[in-house]
Amino acid sequence: MLILIAALDTAIADRVGEILFELLHQRSKKLYSLAEEGRYEDLCDEGRKGNIPEAVIIGCYTYAIILYDNLMFNDAINMYNIVISSVRKIRVRESEANSKKGKLNKIKVRNAMKILEADVYHAMGKVYFEKRDYCRAIEYYIRAEKVYTEVIGSSHLYLAITYKDLGEIWMHKGDYDNAVNYFKKSLKIFLKVFDPEHPYVATVYNNLARAYEKKGDKKKAEEYRKKAEEIRKRLGGN
Repeated sequence: MLILIAALDTAIADRVGEILFELLHQRSKKLYSLAEEGRYEDLCDEGRKGNIPEAVIIGCYTYAIILYDNLMFNDAINMYNIVISSVRKIRVRESEANSKKGKLNKIKVRNAMKILEADVYHAMGKVYFEKRDYCRAIEYYIRAEKVYTEVIGSSHLYLAITYKDLGEIWMHKGDYDNAVNYFKKSLKIFLKVFDPEHPYVATVYNNLARAYEKKGDKKKAEEYRKKAEEIRKRLGGN
């Protein structure tokens, strides 16, 4: 189940490249190919020298993921902060652009950059979680939640992932009431997005079972554990 949820988190990172690839001009596409080749530091340097925030975003975001995977958390945070700064540059540039670009295109770029910024907040929340700095992790997840809600609505998959992660943090902090609250928010969205017997739904049921068990409510814990087990069996699990 954890692998399935990890795949959802990875989807957030993958979407960053798709957003930029769609929005940017030919030069940025060339820069994107440098990222695919693994030339992240060169890409970051080129982006800074040419004052091309798109290049900085692509290079630094991808490089931050690699740093995170290698447990270099402070360096990853530095890269993510550079990404946020570059995103804001693009938003300012687009707001000052000639009106001939059209209002709809400006809205598209602005919203894409907001979502990208929220994605970075989410990623930084994960880094602080790994550093066991749970208060900072919560701070960044809440920032991501606010932007996701504003731009893509209150019933989107990425918001469900954010709630799931917040539930995990409150579990580690020993606040099981808050954990239950966020797991239920996550479950509500998962049930709208997926079939009721989807593996992601089963994962949240397991999370709720853990939280209720910690609360000492064995009846509720068993109720959710059984729901998760029933899904697993119907899906062919052992």
